[in-house]
Amino acid sequence: MKALFWLVTGIVGGLALGHVMSQDPRGRALLAELDACAREFAEAVKDGYAERPKPTVK
Repeated sequence: MKALFWLVTGIVGGLALGHVMSQDPRGRALLAELDACAREFAEAVKDGYAERPKPTVK
């Protein structure tokens, strides 16, 4: 139960911080940069997954 409390607290805190940061132009720029990095990472993971060898079925 304690772990769930900290998980929910972290999610709510992150959302609140994101909302506050989106109100400031510098915060918006930082959030846009973080979004671009996250999308680039996700694309790299997707490409790596697509390039891996296919398993053979016996």
